Amino acid sequence: MIWKEHYKIHSQYTDRNCRMTLPSMAQLFQDSAEAHTNAVASDYFAMLEDGTAWVLSRICYEILQYPTLYQDCEVHTWSRGVEGVFALRDFEFYNAENQLLVRGTSKWVVIDINSRRLLRMGDRFMHGYEPVAKRAIDYDLGKMAVCPDLQTVNTLEVPFSAIDKAQHVNNSLYLRWIYDNVEPEDLGKPVKFIEINYIHETQLGEQITVNRFKDGDTYHFSIGNSKGTGFVCKMQMAE
Repeated sequence: MIWKEHYKIHSQYTDRNCRMTLPSMAQLFQDSAEAHTNAVASDYFAMLEDGTAWVLSRICYEILQYPTLYQDCEVHTWSRGVEGVFALRDFEFYNAENQLLVRGTSKWVVIDINSRRLLRMGDRFMHGYEPVAKRAIDYDLGKMAVCPDLQTVNTLEVPFSAIDKAQHVNNSLYLRWIYDNVEPEDLGKPVKFIEINYIHETQLGEQITVNRFKDGDTYHFSIGNSKGTGFVCKMQMAE
C-alpha cells in the first residue's frame, strides 16, 4: 500500500526565500514513514518495549520543484520490501495540483537499542507492510566513498536539542549542518539532488567536524565524530 500524509507548508518549514528547507523535507518524510509504521506495524512504543528501533541508513532526494510557503502538500511513501539487512522505502511529495515536487528512495535498518547493533531484517519487523513494486526514482543506494579532498570547515559540540527519541542526532540535523556550511556565494541557492549515507551514530556532547569539498556544482561533505566518519553526502546545486 502507498501511505499518504497531508501537510501545510508553514513558515517553520521554509527559508528566507519561502522555499522548504532540506531539514524540513527530511523531517516530513520521516514523519510520514513513522505514521505508516504506526498504522500497519509495530509502533515506536511497542518496539521500545521490544528493545528495538528503526534507523535511517541511506537516502537520496531529487528535488524537481521546491514546496513553498503555505502550499498544501501530500507525501506518499511505501515499502519496497527487503534487501539483506535493509528495508527499502520510497517517497514522493505532491502539491495540491498533483504535481510531483520531490522524489526519493531510502534504506532503513533495525537496531537493538541497548547494544546499538544491527538486527536481521525479516517478518518480525516487516509484518503488516504490503510491499509496492513501484520505484519513485531509478537510483540504487550503495555505500558511498569518502571524498579524499575534504577539508574541515567547522567544528561544534552536539547540543541537547539535536537528540531524538532514538537517543542520537536526528537525521534531519545533519542536513542543517552541511547546508549552513556551503560556500558563502551558494547560501540560499536551491539543491537539486542529494545522496546520503548515515554510518555511525552521533550522541549528545560529542565534538564533530564538518568537512567539505566543492567540485563544480557538486559538494562533497562528511561529518566526523568520535567513532570516525559518521555521515557522508554528495549534494548537487541547481543552476
